[in-house]
Amino acid sequence: MRAEVLTYSRARGVFAGLELNGAVIKQDDDDTRVLYGKLVPFRNILGGNVTAPAGTHRFVATVTKYATEVKQEQGATHAPAADTTQPSQ
Repeated sequence: MRAEVLTYSRARGVFAGLELNGAVIKQDDDDTRVLYGKLVPFRNILGGNVTAPAGTHRFVATVTKYATEVKQEQGATHAPAADTTQPSQ
C-alpha cells in the first residue's frame, strides 16, 4: 500500500472508492522577489517572457532540454494516423 492515509469503515450498504491524483504549481512571491528583484507574474516566467537571472542559465537549459524531449515523444505518440480512405496510386 502506498497511501499516506489509510481509512477503514464498516457499514451496511454500498461502498464506492474514489482516487484523486493531482499537483499544483504555485508561485512563491517572496522567492520570486529575491530571484528577480521584483515580483514577476508566474505566467510571464513560465511563458519565457522574462530574461532568466544570472546564475540560472544552466538550470533553464536543463529544463528546456527535457521539455523538448517530452514534446518530441508526445509528438511521436500523438501523431495523426495515415489517411487510408484514399486509394494509393
